[in-house]
Amino acid sequence: MGRQVQLFITGVLTVCGLVVFSSVVIGEQLNAEIVEFGYYKKNSEPKRYKNPSTASGYVQEGGEVELVQKTDQIPAVKGQLFGFKFRVSGLDDMLSTQLVLNVTHPEIKRGNGSVATNYSYPILLDVKDGVIENQAGYSMDHEYEVVTGEWTFELWYYKQKILSQTFHTYLPQDGAK
Repeated sequence: MGRQVQLFITGVLTVCGLVVFSSVVIGEQLNAEIVEFGYYKKNSEPKRYKNPSTASGYVQEGGEVELVQKTDQIPAVKGQLFGFKFRVSGLDDMLSTQLVLNVTHPEIKRGNGSVATNYSYPILLDVKDGVIENQAGYSMDHEYEVVTGEWTFELWYYKQKILSQTFHTYLPQDGAK
């Protein structure tokens, strides 16, 4: 179910040689949950943007996807799209906010010869009635991205991890682990 996250700013005040600690809640209490996860098919094409910090050098945003199978065991084949849909609530009085997506993955040898095992980038998301509903994932669009092993996706709000989802990719002839 959802994970309760509460962010605090802690300040220090010195009065007559005494140190006083105080905590102030920032905003409301957040509730972050993974709504569904697994591998998907694309019903409409997302927009593609250059982002050199990712394994492929690009990110895709938007587009409609449909869950094919709920699982954390993902067949590693070219064209495979896997990930999760998520919901974050408790973001009152905001039009948008930024989350950071951190991804660790098996070693990928890019087309340019460089090697990647992780990436991270900020995502600006719209907030409607205090709620974000969105998706995160990875599409193995190139042969060099078809790798097996553990993939962990984390979403961060400021310096607080609010969601994490791990997948295991495998070659179809080897079967799920």
